[in-house]
Amino acid sequence: MDVLNAGNPQNLTKKYFFSLPEGVYLVSGAGVMPMVRHLSEYVAPADQRSAQWQKIREIHMDQKVCYVYKNEDEFCLDVKKHFGNVVRVIKTKEGVVLDPVQPWTKRKKK
Repeated sequence: MDVLNAGNPQNLTKKYFFSLPEGVYLVSGAGVMPMVRHLSEYVAPADQRSAQWQKIREIHMDQKVCYVYKNEDEFCLDVKKHFGNVVRVIKTKEGVVLDPVQPWTKRKKK
């Protein structure tokens, strides 16, 4: 199995999570508006992986759909590829926020 099959959904099982290489970017398929992902972070080193898995379970993202990317930038490019100008990608200290662009709020040029 190619764990870096970027952009393809995968259920986040414990076995799958522990098979991921350190440093890949893990993003949940679930989020809240304005599209803040419940989970969007880099996979921890092996000695910290159990604590990271416990956090994933606490926020109920285990057994949910997730996506794996080489890094945060690859995730942002994939979002832009799929959504184009419909979604703005905003990087914050807490992670990536996907903000839907609402065309009806744009002002017309004079």
